[in-house]
Amino acid sequence: MPYYNQTRGRWCASKEIDGKRKQKWFRTKGDAKAWEAAQSVESWTKAETLAVTALEICNRYLDDVQARMHKRTYKDKATCCARLVRALPQGATADDLTPGFALAFFTAQRKARGASPANRDRKNLAAMWEWARGIRLVDGDNPFRGCHRFPVDEHVRYVPPVADMEAVLASETGEVRAWLLTMLHTAARRSELFRLTWGDIDLDARTIRLGSRKRKGGELHYAKVPMTDALHEELVALKATARSVYVFCQEDGQPFTSRQALMRRVCKRAGVRYFSFHCIRHLSASMMYKAGVPLPTIQAILRHSRATTTDRYVRDLVGVNAEIDYAFEAPPKGKVVELKRASGAQPKGSF
Repeated sequence: MPYYNQTRGRWCASKEIDGKRKQKWFRTKGDAKAWEAAQSVESWTKAETLAVTALEICNRYLDDVQARMHKRTYKDKATCCARLVRALPQGATADDLTPGFALAFFTAQRKARGASPANRDRKNLAAMWEWARGIRLVDGDNPFRGCHRFPVDEHVRYVPPVADMEAVLASETGEVRAWLLTMLHTAARRSELFRLTWGDIDLDARTIRLGSRKRKGGELHYAKVPMTDALHEELVALKATARSVYVFCQEDGQPFTSRQALMRRVCKRAGVRYFSFHCIRHLSASMMYKAGVPLPTIQAILRHSRATTTDRYVRDLVGVNAEIDYAFEAPPKGKVVELKRASGAQPKGSF
């Protein structure tokens, strides 16, 4: 209810919503009462949305990403936000982030960089809008998610033959061989080996604890995987010459942060086609599957939180494995072929 302040000679209107209070001064009591009646959550949210700039949304979102997620994720999102800000007029607000602008932005990115990078920008910016809406920086439908993904041709990942991997291992010794064997026998990600310490390795129990930030939220999750006899022997020898708490480290004992050139060197020395670290992870899954390792065990080794991810790995590697030859082979002349049916019913005819 408005009240009159003798010192100011004005009526003070006051409104509290969700623990927040706003006040405004008016010459008449009627104006003050009308202002109080017009206040709502929607009007306050809209006012805040129109005031916040796109640059501020990006900066606050990136601060949160940097605190919670992997530095590579932060770098990817920061680059995406920089592209967005460059495409907007100076001082643009959240109100300028319309579905029409989003579509034009993604279309330009597809033309300049390709469909996959444009889709990745869409994912990052849609996530930023949801985050901003969660802390009430913005309101309304997500303009980035409203745009459809661009079609992308399927990419078939190269998985090296087992013989090529064996050739690479045979040509290497010491720390490099131990790195490659650990990656193959544990299906480890590169980042997991970067942070691996001797405290994560139990040579007596023959287990290795690997930590990853792949799950949503960016928290570091650990999982133990078994150690093969060959890997155990390799790590025992490596520990005898350890110079750091990190299993794989540089000359000064600090952990690696990048080994991009390593695979090109070792593949060249072994005389095989180049393949990446992640290809070794796919090769590990392929070898386990072909050896008859159950899918739940493969999922545990790969440290996938969802079985569908493991299923996709295996499906991409082996394709459809079904015996359908009989459907296309003509039977000998005069011979009747009986078809087996799941229901047990007898076929009515023959080929």
